[in-house]
Amino acid sequence: MPRPQTRHGLEIEERFGYSQGLEADGLIYVAGQVPRDETGKPIPATGIAAKFDKTASNVQAVLDRLGSSLDRLVYVQLHVTADLERSWSDLTALNRRFFAKAAPAGTIIQVDGLNHPDYLIEISAVATGGAAKEASGMAAKRENVAAVSAAEIQCGFSAAVRVGKQVFVSGQLSLDSSGNLLHPGDVAAQFRQALDNFAAVLARAGATPDDVVATHMFLTAFPNEHQFIEICDAHRTAFGGANHPTGTMVYVPKLPVPGAMVSITGTAVLD
Repeated sequence: MPRPQTRHGLEIEERFGYSQGLEADGLIYVAGQVPRDETGKPIPATGIAAKFDKTASNVQAVLDRLGSSLDRLVYVQLHVTADLERSWSDLTALNRRFFAKAAPAGTIIQVDGLNHPDYLIEISAVATGGAAKEASGMAAKRENVAAVSAAEIQCGFSAAVRVGKQVFVSGQLSLDSSGNLLHPGDVAAQFRQALDNFAAVLARAGATPDDVVATHMFLTAFPNEHQFIEICDAHRTAFGGANHPTGTMVYVPKLPVPGAMVSITGTAVLD
């Protein structure tokens, strides 16, 4: 059976073979949206606010066509080419403006480039189905796990969102409970701390590391051989149960907190 899906009607969708949005098992998955108009062209070279507004509008358009909305978001991931230290206050204000009602889990990552130099921002997302799902009794129960870190609170994120059996965890950094950076300059120690914080959020959502099906790990520094062994040992220990998650590790220029070298986000599925 074909799943409900939607496209913008752009040539690249047919050439590349992808949908802008797809619904599966009560959740809507939104492909990375960028600030382009209905013809597929980037909007005029303007500031980050206009770029964010258009990108969020494109996310909303995808959700609208699949019967959902921004206030049903459970996870968002922002890729930005703007320097996070200089644009952080603007980005967080915009993020709260569009997404705070849903308080999704999420992460903001600085990248070196997107598919067009004028984009500046790309947003991918996951949301629950719309009112029709709720009316039919098919909507999964939703629970937001309150944010603790200052970065999450400032962005309007939850630490995690649990929808039915799935748990979406926001990017966890090497921070203490007051939001202070721990282990500055030590990528391996920051990795261990981020994993500890990730496990703590899972527990608050009623999940365990053995429930994790996927992790995404963002690092700002290449570990040396000794550090890489420490990182591997930490990951293996954190997920030492019967189920080992899939994992993706990529290197990025900066993370939301100055000096942060590691961010770990992921998804769990409860038995």
